[in-house]
Amino acid sequence: MSGIRYGQKNQRGQSDVEQLIEVKQHLKNKWKISAHREPYLIFDKNGKLLSIQKFVRKNVNKSHIIKNPDIVWLDKYGAWIIEVDGDAHLNRLSKDEERNKIFINNGFKLIVVPLYNFDKGFDYIEYIDTKILELIK
Repeated sequence: MSGIRYGQKNQRGQSDVEQLIEVKQHLKNKWKISAHREPYLIFDKNGKLLSIQKFVRKNVNKSHIIKNPDIVWLDKYGAWIIEVDGDAHLNRLSKDEERNKIFINNGFKLIVVPLYNFDKGFDYIEYIDTKILELIK
């Protein structure tokens, strides 16, 4: 099931697909990272990570917590997630805090890019690079 079919269909505001493609390509070119765009993270009801999958079945939703982060990768520094949060996230800040807590509690190095806090010309690629350097120290 795609992210659109899994709940993103009601998204308001600009789609972040082009930005995510750009971020993924940048990670590959600069950092030699093979990242995955919008995989499904399957957690048990207590928030413990069970698996990372490309697709999920509808019946998994009833017995698990499903998260669909923007970008995920594993490397020698650990497991990473990048979330690029646009204007649509302004109406769901408490859900985003819950999302972030689940990721951090499972040991992910989390980079959240709150685009809604920055001007249109904001260099989110440079922001991500800075956060990566902070997290690997």
